Amino acid sequence: MTSTASDFPIQFPDKLPTLIDPCPIFETVLEVRYVTSEDWSEIPGLLYQFIREKYPNKKPLEIDQIPPEIRRTIPEFTYKPLRRFESEQFNLHIGPRVFSLLSKRKNYPGWTAIKDEFQWLLDCLDKTGIVVEGERLGLRYIDIFKENIFDIIQLDVGIQGSPVTSSQLQFGTEFNISPFQCRLLLNNGVNIKEGNEINKGSAFDLDIWLSADQFDLFNNGLDRFTEAHTLNKKIFFGLLQDDYLHQLNPQYL
Repeated sequence: MTSTASDFPIQFPDKLPTLIDPCPIFETVLEVRYVTSEDWSEIPGLLYQFIREKYPNKKPLEIDQIPPEIRRTIPEFTYKPLRRFESEQFNLHIGPRVFSLLSKRKNYPGWTAIKDEFQWLLDCLDKTGIVVEGERLGLRYIDIFKENIFDIIQLDVGIQGSPVTSSQLQFGTEFNISPFQCRLLLNNGVNIKEGNEINKGSAFDLDIWLSADQFDLFNNGLDRFTEAHTLNKKIFFGLLQDDYLHQLNPQYL
């Protein structure tokens, strides 16, 4: 294991698995926030002309029903998507200041497929000419476990040396691993739907991002996403307990 310079000390594994089974990945999101000179009313049509063969299905998201004059007065809505385009494997969300690719839930296609799809979408986005500059580049993985997350990771939550044990426990922290900022959220009280049953489980939610001066979207954006993906794996596997990792049947190159 190797350590990393961070205010959240994680021991990175010397080798990272290329595959685990069962795979706990529930959803993956690649998000770009951007500045544009185009009016929102023009943006969906400008993009759709380049993606319609692969993303034929389009629909407004719920927030699109809120009048624009109200949305503009609420800061939390600034980077919210308003439209969704659907392909067989992915969903594409777009708003006045945001563009994101989402894997279909519980159907992770693998990083290579995601990376190839995003490169194609970046080329399409570049052709529209709507992006003046990128503001934020972010990669988010949400993993779902049946187990209590605090029993299978190398992180203790306690008070005065005594562990906190609870059937409903949440933990959140932000830390820096240069040049990336990271936000980790852990929750052992999420609902997991399996058929007609709803059972309790846990979420491991990791968001990694760069600010505007740390990437050039159309020149090195995909490289930065690849670096974020590698860091995501280092943090994830660095926090998993070895005994539990063995249960996931890790495969290595």
